[in-house]
Amino acid sequence: MENYNNDNLIAIIGDIIDSKKIDENNRRVLQSKLSSVLSEINEEYKADIVSNFIITLGDEFQGLLNKSQYLLEIIEKIQFNIGEVKFRFGIGIGKIYTDINREASIGSDGPAYHKARKSISILKNNKNFQNIYIESSDIVVDEELNAHLFWVCNSFNNWSTLQKKIVKLKIKDYNIIQAKISDILNIDQSLVSRSLKASNFENYNLSKKSIIKLLETQRINLL
Repeated sequence: MENYNNDNLIAIIGDIIDSKKIDENNRRVLQSKLSSVLSEINEEYKADIVSNFIITLGDEFQGLLNKSQYLLEIIEKIQFNIGEVKFRFGIGIGKIYTDINREASIGSDGPAYHKARKSISILKNNKNFQNIYIESSDIVVDEELNAHLFWVCNSFNNWSTLQKKIVKLKIKDYNIIQAKISDILNIDQSLVSRSLKASNFENYNLSKKSIIKLLETQRINLL
């Protein structure tokens, strides 16, 4: 085991919104799908993951990152690949006091997870926020981060199914041309153009970049 006590790490806790409304059979299918997606994330982003994403309770999962570059990309991957439910994500930046198990984040403890847990509670108890909230040790920076996140989440939550399919392709390959998207989705190119414009994808993408830049600067400053 490696000791990261002197680092400021990024803890993520996610849970399924209104999970109690899902019947038992569908819940089992959903948990299996979530487990599969988390396994893919653990493999794809292993260079940035300190402790693997794992389901900790029936409706909840968590993981630990050593930098923020792919934070929102990981969240998007979960949301895009399990689109039949909505998630909330609490993010905390801080230290981890316990030894870290690379294979599973269960048992890790420290301010990073305390802040992530507090962020989840804020989302559950305050309807003025969307479904992602960040807390570090700098209130001013957190306010700016969460203002950007509010806009990003609001955009994602208001996209139609078609807009999400188109945006997913753009996120995977920013330079993909509209004609290619049209061929992949078997829809008219003019519909691709209108959907991208209506989704406000460019501003969404710029906001994500601003969040990651601000978050990584904040994390480094806390080291």
